[in-house]
Parts: sequence; C-alpha cells; structure tokens
Amino acid sequence: MPRTYGGQPVYEALEARILYSADLPQLAVSFADPAPVVAVQSAMPTPVPTSDQQVHSGVMPELSTSGNMELAIVDTSVAGSEQLLADIEQQRQNGRSVQIIRIEANEDGIGAISRALAETDIKFSTVHVIGHGDPEGASLGSSRIDIDSLRARAGEFAEWSDHLTQSADILLYGCDIARSE
Repeated sequence: MPRTYGGQPVYEALEARILYSADLPQLAVSFADPAPVVAVQSAMPTPVPTSDQQVHSGVMPELSTSGNMELAIVDTSVAGSEQLLADIEQQRQNGRSVQIIRIEANEDGIGAISRALAETDIKFSTVHVIGHGDPEGASLGSSRIDIDSLRARAGEFAEWSDHLTQSADILLYGCDIARSE
C-alpha cells in the first residue's frame, strides 16, 4: 500500500537518472543499437525466443530468469507501433533479452500486463511502456494510468513489483506525459 499524507500519495525520488530522449524515433534507434546486444549476450547466455514466441495480449513465454531482462509494452494504436515492434523483434532475434506485450486499442492494458506478469517468474530490470499520454497520465489500450487508476488499482500495480528487480526502471513513452506549462 503506498504511503499517504492527508489522503494524498507521497512521491519520493528514488535516485538520480539522466534521460537523454524519450521520443519514439530515439527509442527505435536505441533498440536498433547493436552495442547493448553484444554486452548482454556476452554477460549472460539467455536463450533467445523464436518470433512465434512473441507475447500477444498477455501470453509470455518462459525464458531464463537470470540477467537483465527488459519488457517492452506497446499500445498498437500508437503511430509507428508496427515498425517499432518489428525493430524490437529483430533485437530479440539478435540476442537482446527483451519480452514484448502488445496491447490492442480496445484491451484493458493494465489487466493485460497483470495477467502476463502473473504467468511468469521473470524479474525485469527495465520496463518500457509505449502508449498515448497527456499532462495527467497515460493511456494503454482502453486503460488510463493516472492518479485515479493508481489509487483504484493499487493492489494490482503492487503485484507488478514481484516481477521487477530491486533497481528496475519503468519508462513511460507518450506525447505530453507529465507535461506542464
């Protein structure tokens, strides 16, 4: 249960981070960069799933639970999502330890993530969430991720922590997320 003060959630800084870019073209380039693939491949021999093992709507194949596993959650209604998914899939075939969850426009994105995570023992070091955003939050399929959904579905979000490493990063990509004047 999140800590509260006067009924409001308390937000605390976890650690300093540098974010170089959060726009979709840069993300595609970072997934296409072969340097991290070589480092991941040489650091841990994680089996590479075949393309037919790609996660669709919450069905996640079992892979090794050791090492730095990434999770890419992509709302397919985002412009350019098919190219981004193809780029990520290519990186998987080249040895990058990344799992993919595709969220369809009419699908409960939060529920799909919860179901997929419940079916695996993998601990992810990085979670990339690519969807639509606005100053109050983000949309993922038919779900909203904002202060109201964080309160209403706190238990569901808390269960996600069982599938994250202690120092995991959750990165939200979407236009205008947390934008302020």
